[in-house]
Amino acid sequence: MRLFGFLPVVSRRVVVALSVAGMLFTVAATAQAQDPAAADPFKFDGTSPVMLMITVKGGQEAVFEDAYGAIRAALSASDKPELQAQAKSMQLLRLTAELPPGQARPYVVFLDPPVANQSYEFTQLLYYSGAWKADDVEIRKQIDAVFEKLKASVESQGIWPLARK
Repeated sequence: MRLFGFLPVVSRRVVVALSVAGMLFTVAATAQAQDPAAADPFKFDGTSPVMLMITVKGGQEAVFEDAYGAIRAALSASDKPELQAQAKSMQLLRLTAELPPGQARPYVVFLDPPVANQSYEFTQLLYYSGAWKADDVEIRKQIDAVFEKLKASVESQGIWPLARK
């Protein structure tokens, strides 16, 4: 440790702290790069049902339901069997209880069973699933309009994996 012999104690501590921080950052970046499946929590293994909990802003229920319907219709109309299976697995449920005006309304998308290794995240479904030709300018405008409806209406999302008993 002769190298540190000429530095004051404070400087040595700063060098050690920065070294530790750099190693932790490198380890975290490497762990993320090695597990791409962990990057999308909306991909499931297909072995058990999942509930996607969606909270829709008060007064925006029709906007959300319209956007959800457009996504499901595009998946159903796809020539890819995995996208058709995704559409069939997506059952939209809405809380029907009366809520105070302006309060967010809970929705559940019940996936039973979810299609394995297919993302159910809205952005992935719209732009990357292949249900639409996202590189076509006119179709891209339609996709962007659906995305804007989702952005305007969805307050929060959550994932509830389930197990059959």
